[in-house]
Amino acid sequence: MMEKYSIGQVSKISGLPAKTIRFYEEKGVIEGAIRGENGYRYYNHARLEEIRLVKYAKDLGLPLTEIKKLNRGCDKKNCPHSSKEYFDKTISDYLKILEDRIKQMNNLKNKLAGFQKSGPYCCDILHQLSISDQKER
Repeated sequence: MMEKYSIGQVSKISGLPAKTIRFYEEKGVIEGAIRGENGYRYYNHARLEEIRLVKYAKDLGLPLTEIKKLNRGCDKKNCPHSSKEYFDKTISDYLKILEDRIKQMNNLKNKLAGFQKSGPYCCDILHQLSISDQKER
């Protein structure tokens, strides 16, 4: 028997809110769920893994439009993007996105570490980060 998961179970397992899962389905980022006779959404193991992969890509900072392309590919047969050149450029673009994200995160990490060492000791950390960014410009 094929294992099936309710949207609540998938939410718990994947760490994504049910609302987000429904949104991803609506936007075509993930394949649609199987509907039970009661109208409820059910997901098989393959869909669960797809949702986990989408969350992983989102957590890495990839935009949803890019995740959709990576996950679902082209809607057309005889995809015009199946050349090695297109593939290499796409991978390079994703690597650039990730490198930029890593640079931003390292910058934030260094600022927070600096605040921890020398202050200002104030609860409005985001405000302090904003002021710090303005001083650097």
